[in-house]
Amino acid sequence: MGLTYMVAAQTPQRDVNSIGALENTPIPLHTTFNQTELLSNMAKVKPSVIPQVINHHNGQPVFDIYANTQHSDLGSVATRVERIVKEESMHLPPGTVIEIRGQVQSMNEASLDSESASSSLRFLSICSW
Repeated sequence: MGLTYMVAAQTPQRDVNSIGALENTPIPLHTTFNQTELLSNMAKVKPSVIPQVINHHNGQPVFDIYANTQHSDLGSVATRVERIVKEESMHLPPGTVIEIRGQVQSMNEASLDSESASSSLRFLSICSW
Protein backbone atom coordinates (compact mmCIF):
# COMPACT_ATOMS: atom_id res chain seq x y z
CA MET A 1 0.00 0.00 0.00
CA GLY A 2 2.88 2.38 0.61
CA LEU A 3 3.05 5.42 2.82
CA THR A 4 -0.03 7.40 3.74
CA TYR A 5 0.08 11.20 3.82
CA MET A 6 -2.61 13.68 4.76
CA VAL A 7 -3.36 16.04 1.87
CA ALA A 8 -5.59 19.08 2.13
CA ALA A 9 -6.76 21.07 -0.87
CA GLN A 10 -9.60 23.43 -1.57
CA THR A 11 -11.37 23.91 -4.87
CA PRO A 12 -14.34 26.22 -5.35
CA GLN A 13 -17.50 24.11 -5.44
CA ARG A 14 -18.48 25.63 -8.79
CA ASP A 15 -15.34 24.05 -10.32
CA VAL A 16 -16.12 20.53 -9.07
CA ASN A 17 -19.00 19.18 -11.12
CA SER A 18 -17.61 15.68 -11.73
CA ILE A 19 -15.10 13.20 -10.34
CA GLY A 20 -12.82 14.04 -13.27
CA ALA A 21 -12.89 17.72 -12.31
CA LEU A 22 -12.05 16.78 -8.73
CA GLU A 23 -9.19 14.57 -9.88
CA ASN A 24 -7.79 17.55 -11.82
CA THR A 25 -7.42 19.59 -8.63
CA PRO A 26 -3.84 20.88 -8.45
CA ILE A 27 -2.05 20.07 -5.18
CA PRO A 28 0.87 22.38 -4.31
CA LEU A 29 4.11 20.55 -3.59
CA HIS A 30 5.93 22.12 -0.67
CA THR A 31 9.15 20.30 -1.53
CA THR A 32 9.53 22.09 -4.88
CA PHE A 33 8.92 25.82 -5.30
CA ASN A 34 5.87 26.74 -7.36
CA GLN A 35 5.12 23.19 -8.58
CA THR A 36 1.84 21.30 -8.36
CA GLU A 37 0.69 17.74 -8.88
CA LEU A 38 -2.81 16.64 -9.85
CA LEU A 39 -4.87 14.96 -7.16
CA SER A 40 -5.46 12.00 -9.50
CA ASN A 41 -1.71 11.28 -9.45
CA MET A 42 -1.72 11.21 -5.65
CA ALA A 43 -5.00 9.56 -4.68
CA LYS A 44 -7.73 7.26 -5.86
CA VAL A 45 -11.02 9.18 -5.93
CA LYS A 46 -14.30 7.30 -5.79
CA PRO A 47 -17.83 8.29 -4.79
CA SER A 48 -19.12 7.13 -1.43
CA VAL A 49 -21.78 8.00 1.10
CA ILE A 50 -20.73 9.29 4.50
CA PRO A 51 -22.51 11.24 7.25
CA GLN A 52 -22.32 15.01 6.91
CA VAL A 53 -21.65 15.46 10.61
CA ILE A 54 -19.42 13.13 12.57
CA ASN A 55 -19.53 13.43 16.34
CA HIS A 56 -17.42 11.63 18.90
CA HIS A 57 -18.06 10.40 22.45
CA ASN A 58 -15.11 9.11 24.49
CA GLY A 59 -13.02 9.11 21.33
CA GLN A 60 -15.41 6.88 19.38
CA PRO A 61 -17.44 8.03 16.35
CA VAL A 62 -21.15 8.24 17.10
CA PHE A 63 -24.43 8.98 15.35
CA ASP A 64 -26.54 11.34 17.43
CA ILE A 65 -30.31 10.96 17.33
CA TYR A 66 -32.34 13.62 19.07
CA ALA A 67 -35.75 13.02 20.64
CA ASN A 68 -38.09 15.70 21.94
CA THR A 69 -40.55 15.43 24.80
CA GLN A 70 -43.24 17.70 23.38
CA HIS A 71 -46.60 17.09 25.10
CA SER A 72 -45.10 14.37 27.30
CA ASP A 73 -42.90 14.04 30.37
CA LEU A 74 -39.27 12.94 30.21
CA GLY A 75 -39.89 9.70 32.11
CA SER A 76 -42.56 8.50 29.64
CA VAL A 77 -40.41 9.34 26.63
CA ALA A 78 -37.38 7.67 28.28
CA THR A 79 -39.38 4.47 28.85
CA ARG A 80 -40.43 4.33 25.19
CA VAL A 81 -36.92 5.12 23.93
CA GLU A 82 -35.38 2.48 26.25
CA ARG A 83 -37.82 -0.13 24.91
CA ILE A 84 -36.85 0.73 21.31
CA VAL A 85 -33.14 0.65 22.18
CA LYS A 86 -33.53 -2.77 23.82
CA GLU A 87 -35.34 -4.17 20.76
CA GLU A 88 -32.91 -2.69 18.23
CA SER A 89 -29.80 -3.65 20.22
CA MET A 90 -30.51 -7.30 19.44
CA HIS A 91 -29.92 -6.60 15.71
CA LEU A 92 -26.64 -4.69 15.99
CA PRO A 93 -23.35 -6.00 14.64
CA PRO A 94 -20.73 -7.06 17.22
CA GLY A 95 -19.00 -4.12 18.87
CA THR A 96 -21.86 -1.71 18.18
CA VAL A 97 -23.89 -0.31 21.06
CA ILE A 98 -26.73 2.12 21.54
CA GLU A 99 -26.34 4.44 24.51
CA ILE A 100 -28.89 6.84 25.88
CA ARG A 101 -27.29 10.11 26.95
CA GLY A 102 -28.39 13.62 27.74
CA GLN A 103 -31.25 14.48 30.09
CA VAL A 104 -32.41 10.86 30.35
CA GLN A 105 -28.93 9.80 31.49
CA SER A 106 -28.90 12.63 34.05
CA MET A 107 -32.39 11.66 35.24
CA ASN A 108 -31.36 8.00 35.66
CA GLU A 109 -28.15 8.93 37.49
CA ALA A 110 -30.08 11.23 39.82
CA SER A 111 -32.53 8.41 40.48
CA LEU A 112 -29.68 6.02 41.32
CA ASP A 113 -28.07 8.63 43.57
CA SER A 114 -31.32 9.15 45.46
CA GLU A 115 -31.82 5.36 45.80
CA SER A 116 -28.31 4.90 47.21
CA ALA A 117 -28.85 7.87 49.54
CA SER A 118 -32.10 6.37 50.84
CA SER A 119 -30.40 2.98 51.22
CA SER A 120 -27.66 4.65 53.24
CA LEU A 121 -30.26 6.37 55.41
CA ARG A 122 -32.05 3.05 55.98
CA PHE A 123 -28.74 1.43 56.84
CA LEU A 124 -27.96 4.23 59.29
CA SER A 125 -31.38 3.96 60.90
CA ILE A 126 -31.00 0.18 61.25
CA CYS A 127 -27.54 0.54 62.75
CA SER A 128 -28.67 3.16 65.23
CA TRP A 129 -31.08 0.77 66.93
